[in-house]
Amino acid sequence: MSYAQTIIEKFGGIRATAAALGRAPSTVRGWKVRGTIPDAEKPVVLDAALRRGLPLSRDDFWPAQTPEGATR
Repeated sequence: MSYAQTIIEKFGGIRATAAALGRAPSTVRGWKVRGTIPDAEKPVVLDAALRRGLPLSRDDFWPAQTPEGATR
């Protein structure tokens, strides 16, 4: 599961994430399908998560790279 999928699931799914962010569900669905959230959106999503008390941190949005280049 990608980091974007994990984050979206913590919000409660695509529609819940979209509602929390004031974005169209199709936008959030695109993030989930691509497995990434645009860098410009990451602070907005993190702020919304923190306001809702979701267990997310900056590290969840910028996954560490392993030596082979794959994300952990």
